[in-house]
Amino acid sequence: MAEKLYFIKTNPVAAKINLYNKLCREEETALQFLKKDQKTSLELIKKKVLENAESLGKEEVEDIFNWFASKYSSDPEEMKTQLFVHGLDIFYEITDSLQVENF
Repeated sequence: MAEKLYFIKTNPVAAKINLYNKLCREEETALQFLKKDQKTSLELIKKKVLENAESLGKEEVEDIFNWFASKYSSDPEEMKTQLFVHGLDIFYEITDSLQVENF
């Protein structure tokens, strides 16, 4: 069972501009957080972000989330802000594992 649950909505326009550019600029760093066939996965994520960020799969969003979480590990609020700027808005979160289980 998950310990935390995040509700995320996408902003395809912000993702197309900001997230795509960040993925291109910081490719080597982003690759470290991709689970499967990293280079191919990154290219697929970039393609989806350009076409429509809402088509990103659960694992792809999770990989991006983990990348941002690592990058902004000292400041969780900054991580949320940066995700928002890059087209992924955490609009609600459940951080209590008991509440997650009950959900």
